Amino acid sequence: MGSEAAPPATIDLTPQPNERIVASPLAALASRLAWLQTPVCVFLTSRLICFLAGAFVVMAHGIEKPEASGDAPRVPWIDWTVRYDSGWYFRIIEAGYSYTPTEQSPVAFFPLYPTMIQCLSPLLDGPMWASFWLNHVAFLGGLIYVYALGLRLLPDRDSADRALWLIGLFPMSFFFSSFYTESLFLFLCAGTFYHAQRRQWGWAVFWAALGSGCRIPGVLLYGYLMLEWLKDVGWTMGNFWTRQAWSNLARGARRHWRVLLLIQFALAGLIAYMAYLQIEFDDPLAFQKTQVHWGRKLAAPWTVIYEAVKKLLEQDFWHGIAPAGLPADFVSIFNLTVLVGGYGLCILTWRRFGAPYGLFCLGSLLLPGSSELISMGRFFAVIVPFFFYLGEKLHHPALERVVFALSTGLLAIFTALSSAGFFIG
Repeated sequence: MGSEAAPPATIDLTPQPNERIVASPLAALASRLAWLQTPVCVFLTSRLICFLAGAFVVMAHGIEKPEASGDAPRVPWIDWTVRYDSGWYFRIIEAGYSYTPTEQSPVAFFPLYPTMIQCLSPLLDGPMWASFWLNHVAFLGGLIYVYALGLRLLPDRDSADRALWLIGLFPMSFFFSSFYTESLFLFLCAGTFYHAQRRQWGWAVFWAALGSGCRIPGVLLYGYLMLEWLKDVGWTMGNFWTRQAWSNLARGARRHWRVLLLIQFALAGLIAYMAYLQIEFDDPLAFQKTQVHWGRKLAAPWTVIYEAVKKLLEQDFWHGIAPAGLPADFVSIFNLTVLVGGYGLCILTWRRFGAPYGLFCLGSLLLPGSSELISMGRFFAVIVPFFFYLGEKLHHPALERVVFALSTGLLAIFTALSSAGFFIG
């Protein structure tokens, strides 16, 4: 006789108690580390693009070991990171500072970066590898700081994500891997901004002090901190002309004088370097005076723009020829674009994020942009508030794809050109 089929056995998918014990900590850890996902993805993706483009040029075309690397052994995968100003840092590391008033001198380069490389070199097999690790740890740390700050300043996570991708894929972001100060300075600026926003003044001043010893624009971090403190006590750029604002300032100075005093140490890096120059070369402003031998003479910002446009109009970009038979300077078009666009972004950034960020951006453009167009794209790459504003406004999907595709392509091209020995910044 036939019998009815037995019902299928049911499978209990409910996690057992011992499984919950394992899963819960892992899930909690993954949740706590979720904020790292975007910085790490941006770091890995952008560095992959740069290293593929740079190493391909070095290895495929047999470029000789760069002179800037001195006696360092040839390492094709990182040789492309050592170009132009890198040679000055090698010179400082190997021979220290010197100053000749009538020619280019290494005193133009602030001491924090070469000092750190010099300290790390014995541990990391020489300056090239020390630079490699310092730059990439600082860049990743900078991205983490920028992202954490973006989550505080911007209205949603998508805006913070876009801001970070804009930094990582910016056409000049290959400098974050180069033997330059860009990665370290990005980290110091972002760290200063982040801790100042949280009113953790000790950390903010610490990073700002190091920033003022890293490069000239680091002094702007002092101005940023002062404006944040003034805003706290009720004195702003919008009400400074009122009696109430000055009354607030006097009351704030009495109540919060310790923070005000602490902020003055944000200039410690610059003051220490100037003291060294006074003792060693009897000229505390030697770092500024030697700039003239790089063609950096103070001029009105509009004069710099006019002269740049004039030079570009003299070139035959269609045939790739400049006067005297030199190659056309396509990079200057990019530098001019970011300089002019940057001045416009200063106004928009000021209106969106306030005077402390707006004036920091303006100063970051005026310091190099009041002398020459060279390297403007590189200087733009570390002006973090610009990328916050663009990340917030670039929310149209089609426009976002176009911008990221164009930026990625230019990043690969500029990396390859720099690796091949063309001066990019």
